[in-house]
Amino acid sequence: MEINYETLIAGIGCLTYLVTCLIRGAFWKQNWTNKGGQWVSREDGPIFYIIMILLFGALGPFLILEGLNII
Repeated sequence: MEINYETLIAGIGCLTYLVTCLIRGAFWKQNWTNKGGQWVSREDGPIFYIIMILLFGALGPFLILEGLNII
């Protein structure tokens, strides 16, 4: 069974970012001009916060399973 380390590390990174942001209580939102950004909390942007949880909560396990060649 071959392991795809690049995909596995990306999945672990997604879950690490998700856990870090959940502990902090906010996600980093970058501006389109790359001249700074801001932390968006649950109160500031509830829809953005929920979408980011769903995105990283689904992407992390998917990449981990793909890295382990289960998918």
